[in-house]
Amino acid sequence: MSTKPPQRKKAVLLSNVLFALMLVAAGVVAYLYFFDNRFFNEGPEAPACESGQNELICVLNALKDQDFDRVEPGRYTASANQLTQPGQVIEIDKLNAFLFVYPAATGDAAIAEREADAADLDAATLEITSRVAENPLTDGEEVHVFQQSNVILILVGGTDEEVQMVQAAMETLP
Repeated sequence: MSTKPPQRKKAVLLSNVLFALMLVAAGVVAYLYFFDNRFFNEGPEAPACESGQNELICVLNALKDQDFDRVEPGRYTASANQLTQPGQVIEIDKLNAFLFVYPAATGDAAIAEREADAADLDAATLEITSRVAENPLTDGEEVHVFQQSNVILILVGGTDEEVQMVQAAMETLP
């Protein structure tokens, strides 16, 4: 009569239980992978854009709605000699635009801050430089300034059609 020792029985039982748990876990993983879309969506919805509370994403979405081929946030920041806020680069097709956002506790305060900062803004003498390399980014290019709500967008260069598309995008901001 060959009976297994009691410890051997416990080890076999534990092994079988762990194998069953592994099969259940593999089944859950397979179900989630194939049938549960919450892990594969496009991410959270963009925040709602409100008057005086616009952010980079609001301007990016407005520009994307104008059917540009490529609208992406740039990889560096810039400063303007006539504005106090730092600017974020937006790459629009082969053009560069610089977005200056004026945040404040309320929308009205943000708009007032933007209006005060841009009161003496002159596109003819506006100079934008990279905050990292101190390179001028407006050399010999025509500069177009758009103001809406709590943001200022400065487009460097561009055809008349591109300028009109950017203006139309800015006018859609609340």
